[in-house]
This record gives sequence, C-alpha cells and structure tokens, in this order.
Amino acid sequence: MRIRSAGAILAVLAGVAAQNPAEEGAFKIISQNSGVVAVHLALLPGDKVFLSERFHEIPNDYVKVLPNGQPNAHWNGNEQEFQWFAASDFYKPNKNLGDFLTDSAQFDLTTNTFKMLEYAYSVDEGYGFCNGAAQMADGGIMIAGGDQKWDMVFKGKNITSDGRRDVRIYKDEAIRKVATMAVPNPANKQFTGRWYPTLITLPNEDVMILGGHHIYFAPTEPLANDPSYEIFKAATSTLDPPVPVEVLVPTFPINMYPISYVLPHTGEVFTLAGNMSSYLNYEAKTEKRGPSLPEDNIYPRSFPFAGTNWLNPLSKANNYNPTVWATPRCYHIDPETDGATWVPEDMPLARSQPMAINLPDGHIAIFGGSGQGHQGGDAGVGYMANMPVNKVVLFNPSKTGARRWRIGAEAQVARLYHATSVLRTDGSVLLAGSDEQNFDDKFTDPYELRLEVYYPPYFAIPDRPALDLAQMPATATFGQKIIVPLTSDIGSTIRNVSFIRYGTSTHTMNVDQRHVELEILKWGKNKLLVEMPPDAKIAPPGNWMLFAVDKRGAPVVQAATVNLRASNVGTDATWDEKDTVTPDPLPTDDDKKDENSAFGTAKSTFANDGSFVERFRQMQTEQDEKRKRQDAIEKKKQWEASFRQRGKRKKQADAEDSKNKAAKTQEDLDATASAYLREMRKMKEQLPDGDSGSGNMFTASDDDDFAHFQYLPWVRLDTQERSAQSEAPGLRLFVKCKFDGDGYDLLISDFKRVWREQATGERFMEKHAACAKNFSETPVSAILPILKKYLRRQEDDVQYLSSFVNDDMDNLSLETCGTIGTVPFRWTFECAQIPPRLASGKITAGGILYANLTLPLCVIVHEQERRLRELEALLERKTRELSDCHELLSGSASFMPARSEPFNKHEFNVASDEQFRTKGVVSEALPERCFANPPLNHMYTLCLEKLRHSTSSGMADHADETAEDPVLQPEYPPTVPADVLASQYFASGTVDLTAASTASEQPRASKKEYEESLEILRRKERNERLAQVKSQSEAKKKRRKII
Repeated sequence: MRIRSAGAILAVLAGVAAQNPAEEGAFKIISQNSGVVAVHLALLPGDKVFLSERFHEIPNDYVKVLPNGQPNAHWNGNEQEFQWFAASDFYKPNKNLGDFLTDSAQFDLTTNTFKMLEYAYSVDEGYGFCNGAAQMADGGIMIAGGDQKWDMVFKGKNITSDGRRDVRIYKDEAIRKVATMAVPNPANKQFTGRWYPTLITLPNEDVMILGGHHIYFAPTEPLANDPSYEIFKAATSTLDPPVPVEVLVPTFPINMYPISYVLPHTGEVFTLAGNMSSYLNYEAKTEKRGPSLPEDNIYPRSFPFAGTNWLNPLSKANNYNPTVWATPRCYHIDPETDGATWVPEDMPLARSQPMAINLPDGHIAIFGGSGQGHQGGDAGVGYMANMPVNKVVLFNPSKTGARRWRIGAEAQVARLYHATSVLRTDGSVLLAGSDEQNFDDKFTDPYELRLEVYYPPYFAIPDRPALDLAQMPATATFGQKIIVPLTSDIGSTIRNVSFIRYGTSTHTMNVDQRHVELEILKWGKNKLLVEMPPDAKIAPPGNWMLFAVDKRGAPVVQAATVNLRASNVGTDATWDEKDTVTPDPLPTDDDKKDENSAFGTAKSTFANDGSFVERFRQMQTEQDEKRKRQDAIEKKKQWEASFRQRGKRKKQADAEDSKNKAAKTQEDLDATASAYLREMRKMKEQLPDGDSGSGNMFTASDDDDFAHFQYLPWVRLDTQERSAQSEAPGLRLFVKCKFDGDGYDLLISDFKRVWREQATGERFMEKHAACAKNFSETPVSAILPILKKYLRRQEDDVQYLSSFVNDDMDNLSLETCGTIGTVPFRWTFECAQIPPRLASGKITAGGILYANLTLPLCVIVHEQERRLRELEALLERKTRELSDCHELLSGSASFMPARSEPFNKHEFNVASDEQFRTKGVVSEALPERCFANPPLNHMYTLCLEKLRHSTSSGMADHADETAEDPVLQPEYPPTVPADVLASQYFASGTVDLTAASTASEQPRASKKEYEESLEILRRKERNERLAQVKSQSEAKKKRRKII
C-alpha cells in the first residue's frame, strides 16, 4: 500500500475543492492552429491524427454572382452583407495553404506541428469533404466518397474536382486512390458516387461502404438517394457490385451516415437510418428489418438531426452482448437478444449533434453539441447550430437510474457542426473542428483551428500504473495469450485489461471505436497474462489501444498499440506458476460508489494509517450527508418534472384557448373595419361636392372631391426611386385608385405627403396615345384592367416599377415597363402633390389623411389598450394564485417548491410599449411589420403606432395647416374622441357621426388640461387597486389561520 504524507493528501483535497478535477475532469487548449478544420478526424500511431476539412469560401447565402458569372438563385439579396463577405479574409482559401490546394493535413500531438497533405484534384477525383472513413486492418485509413466543387479559385486558377466516387487510403503520410465506385448510368453521371456514407470494417478485413446520397442534399429528388452498399475487397483493392438496402428507401432523405456496428455474435451489420433499423448479412446479401425507434415527436436520428452513438463495453462477463446507444434523447437496444426493443432514457443536458467517446475506465464521455439548431449549412451560417453546450457528461453503464449520469467540466471552446473527437493513447480525449463558430456574430471567423484536450477524472488519481511498453508485443492474433508487463510491482491491484479501437470521427459518428474487455488469466507481481478477443466479430481487425486499469479506476499513463489481425503470426506466452499472485479484492459496493472521487482515492491510500482514521470518519459523514442531499435533490427533480408535465398540459390548453380568443379578436377587428367602411359610405353623402377640375395640376383654390377614396383600402406600392444624380433606395408608398369606365383617379401617399393624378376622358386618351403607342387601337376598356394589375404588381411579366421625384415641382412620376404577350408596354403615372391645406387634419373633403387613417386607427388601438389592461389584470390574478399555491405546498412538502418571479406591472407596461406600441417605429418610415401583414386593420394599427410615437417624442401638438411639409399628428384630445367611437363600435357595431361632428366643433382642450384629466383617472385607478390589494391580503391572512 502506497503511503503519502498528511500534508500531501490535504493539498490534493484543497486542489479538488477549488477545481474539482477528480469529479469533473479538466479541459486544456493545446494548440491554436491544427492546419485544417477537423471536419474529419482519425487517430494514427505515434500520437498523430489525420484531419480533413471543406474549402474555405463565402457561404452560399451571401454569394451574389457564381464563379461562372451567372446570378446565384440562393443569394439572400442583402447587398451590404454581400460586399462584406466578399472582402472578408475569413472566406479566402485556408491561411495555412502553401503552393498547392488541399483539404487534408496530419498533426503531430507530440511536437504540436502539422503537415499539409497534397493529392490529386481533377474533374473525376479529389475533393474528400463529406466522406466516410474507417480504420482498416493494417492501420491505414480508408476514405470513401466526398463532394464536388466547381471553379474553386486558388492562386489564379479555377480548380474543379469531384471526389464522390473515390476510394482512397491514407497511410505513411500519403493519400492514394485505390478504386472508383460504381457508375450505374454513365449517361446520368451526376447521380453517382456517395456523399455522407458510413464505412464499417468487417471481420474478414473488407470494408462496407453503406448508404449516403449521390449529390448535395436534395430532399425532393429521389435520384439523390443511394440505398445500397458496396464491399471493398482489401486483398485485391476492388469493389463488389452494389447490393440494395431496403431500409434506406423509406427513410430518405433523413438517412445519411447510418449508425452501424458489426454484431459480436452473428457478425451481421446492425444499422439505424432515420428511425428504422435493419440487420445486413453481407455474406448472404440478405436483410432483415429490426425494431424502429418510437414516435416521440423528435426528428429522425440520422444526419442532419443525428445525436451521437456508442457501444457499451463488451466483455466475457456479459457474454459480449452489445448495447447500442443513440442520442439526442437516449435510446438503447440489445440488438442480439430476443424481442429486442428500443428503451428511452434522457441525458441530464439536452443537446443536438454531440460526440461520444469510450473511456478506458468503462465510462462514456459525451462532448459538445448545440442547445438549439441542427447539423447542416455552409461554414459561417451559424443559425443552424447555436447555443453551444460545453459541459461534458459522463455516463457509467454499470449503474442504473439517474446516478449513471454525471455532469463534468466545461470546455473552453464550443464544438458545434463539423466537430470531431478521438480517444488518445494516454487516456485523454482530443476535441477538434467546428466551422460555424460565428454563431453569436456572423461577421466573425467561423473556422475553428484550436485543439483542446479533455482530461477525465482519473487524471487526478495519483501514481497511476504504467506499462513497460518496450516489452509489449506490437501485433497479436485472435485468442492469443500475451503477457502485459508493468513497470512496478502493482500487478495484484489491476482490476481489468481492455482494448479500445482507434477511432475515426465525423458528423457525431465514431463507429470505429469499440471497447472490449480482455480476460485476465493470471496475475503476477509486475505482469499479467491476458487472452486476446476470441474472434474478429467481437473485435474487428485493426489497431487497438491496450489499457490496464487498477482497482481505483486509474488507467495506465500510456496505452500500448497492438495491431490485431487473423493473419498476424503469434504464439501463446509461457507463464511460470511461481510468478502467480493473488489479486487484491475488488472494491465493495460502497467503495464502488466512491471510485474516481477524491475521497475514494484518499480512502484507498490511507486506510491502514491510524493517524488519519478520525479524519476519514469525518469525510465519510460528509459523504453520507452529500448523498442524502443528492437523494433529496433527485426527489425534488421528480416532483418538479411531474409539476412541469401538469403545467405543460395546462399550457397546451391555454394555448388552444388563446388561439380561439385570437380568432375571435380577428373577427371583432374585421367587424370594426367593416362598420367603419359602412359609415364612411354614409359620410360621403354629407360631404360637400367638389370641383374635380381639369388637367393634373392643383392650385390653392382647388376643392376636389375625394369622397370616393374614403372607403377604398390603401395598397402597398414598392418602387425603385431614381433621380438625375444617382440611384436611390425605393420609396415606400401606399396607393388608392378609383377606376371608372373612361379613366382612373389615383391617390398616393407616403403618410407625410399626398399626390394625385386624375386621368379621365380626354386626359386619359392623350396619355393613351403618348404612353402606349403600340396599343393605340386598343379600347380604353381593355387598357384599364392592365393598368390596374400593373399598379398592384399582379403581372408576372412586370419588369420594374420605378419612381421619379421632381425636386422643383414636388411632382411624382411612376414608370412601369413590361410586356403584353410579346409586345412591350409602358405607362407613366404623373402625379402632382396635393397642397398642405387640402392634406390637413380636418374632417372635410380635403382632410384625406385624417378621414382615411386617423379615425379608424384611434378606434382599433383603443380596443388594443383595453385588451392589454385585461391581460394585465389576468397576470396579477395568476401571480396571486401561484403565491397561494406556494404557501400551501411549503407547509406540507418536505422541500420547498420552486418559486416563480412575481408579476411586475411596471415591467409589463414597459414591455407592452416595446412590443405592441413603439417597437421598430421611426419617424422616417412605417414599421416593417406593416408590410408583412396584408389585412387592412393591421396596417391601420401599425400606422397609428407611428403617430403615437411621434407625439410622445415631444413633437408639435398639431401641424400648421399652412406648413410646407405637414407631418401627421394626433390631436389632444382627438377631434372625435377615440373612447366615444370605440364604445359605439364595439357595443353596437355602428357610430353616430352626427355626435362626432358635434364633438369636433367644440373647443379643443389644451394638452395640459388633457394630461391633468388623465392623471385624475390614474389616481382613481391606483386607489381602487390599493383597496383591492388590501382586501386580498386580509383574505390571505384568514386562509393562513385556517391552515
């Protein structure tokens, strides 16, 4: 038994209290530059890794013009973003490239250096992005499939490459192409090859290339699917013809990178694609469907919605029965048992696209992933994967229930889409890759070149055992007995010896890794006699890491690499019985609970030292108290989960009720708008007749008839504004147009100015002759419908609708150009600005803006305010109910239930102002939401938000009628009181405009008087609320006495 000083153990405990590496592990960044972004990662002998990436280029969303000069149909239309991304250094070719273009590198973790790898790029070979990879029996890395890239600009050259049909092998720092996948239809070569396939090394050393798509994700194109597998014959470097796979047909398009493992008993390949599974017998070329995942309202488990996957450790003790796990919501299955079915289990941290690694102590570590989003998208399009989950989760398959999951340390670097990880020979985990690192700011570098290492909790255990690597055999064959030499006399403390296969990682997948426990036949003082796995179905051929783990759960400081193949020549080691010792007893159940903890380590180290007995008793008490607290927390979580479930059901019911109320609200608003339009028609009869005048210009004495506009809806009109100097952004206009049999009357407004054109009779015929010369013989009745559709942009062949504002005359010209059939058609709407006098806020024939906008807006917003007040009262009542519930439960429950934040009326009003009244409203333009909601009443509501915001910003009470540029302002109070109109509308559906007119003739109250009256109302409401609160408080006290 190893003895250390008291000072040393207290120092260890103090360090754990500060950083807790013995419970959570620790992360450390070991390199700032990996050479390429590790989208694909494979472990190599000598603590080296192979990495490959996708070319660095501008995301498709921001590309305006393709390299061939054609416009990009997927461009998002944002010119500013296009200019920024085109000039950004982030989206130039990889900064580490030298004289040749490549997507691959080798990194030496010992020297912290990388080497870029050159290989051929041509029209029919090369680009390896989106490939599948697997370790072969001789330790080489097979890379199959890839992507296609046209016109990749590098050093002045356009490089086109298609690697989808390539089969390549990486070994000895060189990539060589060894075969080409089948081209079933040479005439349609575009739909060949494999993009996102899975590779599985088979027991006979061949490699299965399974599934994938023929082209970049095309979910509506059946030809894109590749529901088959091909077998690469390692002995001859040839490919067998494709074999159909039925399970890949119904699961298209969510069937890429199918999760696949060789089963240890039958040797069949068990595969999960989407939510369906199958057993593939590659020798007989048959398939048997397996159990499907339950329908749980979660997307299928294949790319782009994949979680991760792993196999629990295999051992002789569990008869090498495999348990396959798949996340994000965990499901596990024992595929070789009768009646196999998927069993659900939840991780403690929800995440998408994580990575899982088998650790030598039997745990599984789960890294990275996103709290929101999924895999997919170009590099730099971070909205598809964001809210990174950086904490590791440790899973112990030997435990049950919630205690098998433990949350560990937090990584410094987020790992999202295209992140990778592999286990190293020292027992640490290498984390790399991720090319959507601009998830918080798209104008930052998306390409992650940093390498980070996770050191599991067993790195905090002192004096870990060590192998005598110089005496370890480099190769072995199945069933062979070998000696595992140790550097010290600790053989009796070794608990198990295990194999973990070298890993290859991409897109959350690492089907190469597998943990197989070896049988220990004999224990010696400084050595062990172990037996290799019995066959290649249990342990597929290739390079394996051999770990020995002592009874504290501490693996050796460096694993031995052993190449395992049936063809390796090996003889059984000899063992002298005189060297046999009795192994130390395995930990008891109580000790197992403490393994990998600082206390457990200290307890095993100092159990025989009497001077520390009292200290350990104290630590044992603390540990028991900790367990009790954990049990209480677990019970609390169970109660909260049940409470949340009930709340979820109630929330769903409330959502349905809110939906019904929203529909009723919409009906009410529609009815209000209809009532308003009816009244506008009545008001038309009361308005004085006007003289329409002649021509298109107005004078100060004009008194035109605008009544027929008052019951027409405003229609949005987008234009491209032009001036004599330069191009300018388009005007945001709204238009009303009255079409008669002999012409039209056009009214246009930007809600600050108003323009009008009357083209009827002779005036229309003059414009007809001047603007539509190709249609001079066409009757007016045929031209007018065309103009109506053009003005509302309802024709597919409208090429543009532009506007020209004359700075001298304040006139507005709208020019439209298109075709009718194949004949060009042009028309110019020539509009003159209406004088400010006629655009004022009076209810007269000229009060256009007031009559058409302000009145109905006041009505609808008044109703909105009333409903906000109702919502406020409802939230206050719910807060009181929750408070009462908390008091009742806290008096009877064994723990305090979670208390929600009380309703804050002031914050609610601020949020209401922000969300419902003034958000996004500026004085220069209407809110963007106005254009996203076609219904007329929505437009009215949002327009009035602009008026209210302008007034609250301290602008003038009312625009001067003689002002040169009148600005819309509401009155204090409105000429027709909004509350009078609203109460009439919502009570009877009608409004007495006579009373309204009378009210408008009364003297207007000043702004000060209006504000004073409002303050009186506020005081009255406040006193009523205080009385109500006092009454509720007294009722609450009575209830407490009763309880």
